[in-house]
Amino acid sequence: MKRPNFAHRLQYAFLDAGSAALIFLVGICPLALARLLVSTVVFLGRFLCPGLVRLVDANLAVAFPNMQDAERRRLALASLRHILWNGVETIKLLRHPERISDMALTPDEPIVDPYRNRPCILCIPHLGNWEVLAQAVALWGINAAAVVAAVATPSINKLLTKARTANGLQIINQKGAARKVVRALQQNLCVGILIDQNVSPRHGGIFIDFFGLPAPTSRLPASLARKLSIDVLVGACIRQPDGRFRLEIKHLPKPVADYKDDLSLTQDILDATQALIRQHPEQYTWLYRRWRYIPDNAPPALASAFPYYSIPRPYPCDEQLLATLTARINT
Repeated sequence: MKRPNFAHRLQYAFLDAGSAALIFLVGICPLALARLLVSTVVFLGRFLCPGLVRLVDANLAVAFPNMQDAERRRLALASLRHILWNGVETIKLLRHPERISDMALTPDEPIVDPYRNRPCILCIPHLGNWEVLAQAVALWGINAAAVVAAVATPSINKLLTKARTANGLQIINQKGAARKVVRALQQNLCVGILIDQNVSPRHGGIFIDFFGLPAPTSRLPASLARKLSIDVLVGACIRQPDGRFRLEIKHLPKPVADYKDDLSLTQDILDATQALIRQHPEQYTWLYRRWRYIPDNAPPALASAFPYYSIPRPYPCDEQLLATLTARINT
């Protein structure tokens, strides 16, 4: 690994100082004032950062093509407020990780009991508050690990790791995670993996139908589940009207043993993910270029349905999937 030069060290120093100041200010900020600030930032962001609103709106147009423009804009702003409020909650948890027990509702026993001392893969979308889920799962008596990417700012990375592991969660670095995930599963841990991130075919991903367009998705959960014969679940901690969070789980339509390949299993994982998002679209992080790559064998009718930020890449997609999606667009 290359050692950081002076410019990088100076940049990290500024980021650390700024992050420390932000964490302190948000940490002492009363909740009512924090809510007002979040609403103000979102309101100003419509004019100062129109590109962010455009990105969210473009993604919502893919997911909800028949939604009226006014409703789509309302949903976009609600999603942005949710993202910022997640940041506030996460920062407050960095200072007081013990408060997680007050924020997360304890799930019913039939939901969590089957996975105590039993391995499983929990596929997590950027829905609700995934940091709350990461910190709460151990409180529910589940031995768990989570695959996470390191944050560039060392001080934030250290605080996040401290908060995430405060109740017993084990952290698996995203780089070279496969072997460590296998080891964790063999130790009867439940392993959480963020499922809605772009993983190009060059890095082992496969194109899967996600809201009607092919999106490059990790095959790791499906591959390991089939290899080790373990359950796959889709879940998220969803914000409730009183501000607390409730775990919602989606089960796959059939046992893992009945899937003949990674493609079909990954598709059902994303179908369950999509169903969960449709139930709570205002709590999903639409601020992500999920449909970044257009497969090189996509028919023109399908390629034209991709958002403005999508770019053609020399990655092939399953022909049957392309035919199905194209026919759906043409009807």
